[in-house]
Amino acid sequence: MERAPGGGATVEGSVTSGHAEELSAAPGALAERVHPGGSVTRVDANGRCHLLANVRADGSTSVVIRQDEGRSWHRAVPGPTGRNGYELHLSDAVISTDDAAFTAIRRAGGGWVLVVVEGTVHITGPTAPPVEVSALQAVKISSRGIGTRRDLSPAEVEAQPWVVRNRARDGHVVPTSPGPQRLALPQPAATPPPAPGKEGASVERLLRVARRGAAGGKRLFERVVPRLARFVV
Repeated sequence: MERAPGGGATVEGSVTSGHAEELSAAPGALAERVHPGGSVTRVDANGRCHLLANVRADGSTSVVIRQDEGRSWHRAVPGPTGRNGYELHLSDAVISTDDAAFTAIRRAGGGWVLVVVEGTVHITGPTAPPVEVSALQAVKISSRGIGTRRDLSPAEVEAQPWVVRNRARDGHVVPTSPGPQRLALPQPAATPPPAPGKEGASVERLLRVARRGAAGGKRLFERVVPRLARFVV
């Protein structure tokens, strides 16, 4: 495990459950899956997702996630051909994208809230025609259908700690081999040694003055102490 940037949560890997990889987190933690190609799925302590598949019949990469509950974050990264394919299956709809960053939140009374932060997603419900939702838009999804899209301001999006936290973490993700991954956190830059110049010369002068002061103090002590001794009874 490792500490999350900014303190607080711990990042945990995912575990395998049957033929589907389950993503869930302990209280106070995040669970994360970095997929081949760099796409990311992340859930908090109340969320649970399953990775259903990540390879198409022709061998190309795709990501298929089923979210059961809680809150999740998704970032789809396009492949070399412009698409990897990323699908999130909810109880009432399927969200598909090639390039979006979005969050899906299970509502306490049932249904979902979807907020698209970057890119574009397509939502397909059981009966209604597909709906396109773009960056800075939110929509409610339920068994009754897909709600009306609502535009959000950048300030409204950035006011959500869950969004801010995940966008910050996405900046540290390094695509590697399949499987649960740890984030490569940037290391602080090494402080270069001071170059010789005026600063170095000034320091050297101060050292010389200090040494002369110490020597002068010793000589003064040697002259004054014998004189003071004459007054000691």
